[in-house]
Amino acid sequence: MKQLRAMLGLVALLGPLAAQAAAGQVLFALGRVEIQRGGQAFIAQRGTTVEVGDTITTGPTGMTQVRLKDGALLSLRHGSAMVVQEFRMPETPAAGAAPAVTAGPAATTAAGRSVLRLLRGAFRTVTGLIGKGANDAYSVVTPVATIGIRGTDYSAAYCSGDCGATPDGLYVGVSNGEIELINDGGALVLANDQYGYVKDTATPPDETLVPPEVLEAPIAPSGEDEESEESREADTAATEEGASPDGGFTEQTRSDAPADTGSTQPEGDYELRPGRAGSYAFVHQAFKESSDNGVYTDDSGALNGFLSDQFVSIGTASNVNQGADASFGTGLRWGRWTGGEASVGGSPLDLSAQSLHWIYAASPAAVVLRTTGSANYTLIGETSPTDGAGNEGTLGAATLEADFVNQTVSSSLNIAINSQVWVATGEGSIASGSPLFSGDYAASTNCPTCGVTINDAVGTPIDTGIGAFSGFFTSGAIGAGLSFHLDSSTTTVSGVAAFVAQGGAP
Repeated sequence: MKQLRAMLGLVALLGPLAAQAAAGQVLFALGRVEIQRGGQAFIAQRGTTVEVGDTITTGPTGMTQVRLKDGALLSLRHGSAMVVQEFRMPETPAAGAAPAVTAGPAATTAAGRSVLRLLRGAFRTVTGLIGKGANDAYSVVTPVATIGIRGTDYSAAYCSGDCGATPDGLYVGVSNGEIELINDGGALVLANDQYGYVKDTATPPDETLVPPEVLEAPIAPSGEDEESEESREADTAATEEGASPDGGFTEQTRSDAPADTGSTQPEGDYELRPGRAGSYAFVHQAFKESSDNGVYTDDSGALNGFLSDQFVSIGTASNVNQGADASFGTGLRWGRWTGGEASVGGSPLDLSAQSLHWIYAASPAAVVLRTTGSANYTLIGETSPTDGAGNEGTLGAATLEADFVNQTVSSSLNIAINSQVWVATGEGSIASGSPLFSGDYAASTNCPTCGVTINDAVGTPIDTGIGAFSGFFTSGAIGAGLSFHLDSSTTTVSGVAAFVAQGGAP
């Protein structure tokens, strides 16, 4: 029997090498995201197939979300690398056959198998069908411990000289479900709202009472290549030479902009970018960060162009859902582009079945990072959320809370769109020395056609998902702009929201 098990193990290891198989698909890629396959590397975009044996890497400002074939969702953060070491879907029993009741390797085979290997960086995942089966059917291998689960939503970050003052090691946090950390030193089981730390392979995993800060903050890049730095310098120079001094723009203004070597994916969340005249803008779109970004509006204040690595203009698209704060002094304006074609570096971006959501604020004074107090924010405006099929919905409720002492934020959303109701909750952090913040959502939506998790209370199928949010505070933190992106097994939903602090500036 031992020999048989050894042979089965050898077959499992050789399987990915002998025949590559599709394991999933990229949902979106922000910044520079690469896939290394067979000794070659290529840029990942929305729809790119992820195969067994692939190494997925994200650049210093990159981020990607991948859906595996069993429905699992995987979000890789900045400066990360993960290998799809093994992936096999569960066996489908013949029609009318009774489900097999087995144990050991046979059970693992019937339940499918997913083995991911984290080389560096951080990720969040919501497990799929495989993660809900046999305990040994799913694992994430890290340099210091192996993570095993049984149906869960959790985050992990591995630090190796790239997390600032944070000690090296593996940090994990469980949002829902249960995980087990295993290494040569021992094992530790963590459940909802529990956190753990593993120093090295020989030290037993240990539970931490305080949420690890590194799970909220992006992993710092270990270094950037010279080409990337030169590209940013060239882009800065081109902006200084070509930008219109009066804040207007033309297509010719950026005709000589350097080609984007990062994301080519026209969808997804992206970071805030400082604009001209002390303003901040967030564009719900995936374009690589530039060191000198501009925000360009028409006479009414509607966004009709912005600078990234390339110049992006509204083109023939329409500006809809426009709004502006005229009562609370936040300076926030918002809207979305839809219909027709926008222009990205001179290339068309079809907006006939998708939208580009935007929000910005003109700040008359420099935004200073707050380190005291806290604030609860009230929703004062939003765009109509849109999904991947072009449907429009309603943002029924949204919350935002900020703890400036601990530099953390939390948010929730309730969205109705295309006969679905989305509920999302998440936490994040405020960037050091900056008015910018970001975080991750755990989401769910009723989905009668998905055939997924059943809500026993009401008998309605529920599809779980993940998402992300980013935003900024206006001067004095009196206002905040937020952009969000949610993913389920069937679609995506995105939009922006404007908030004001309850009772004025905190």
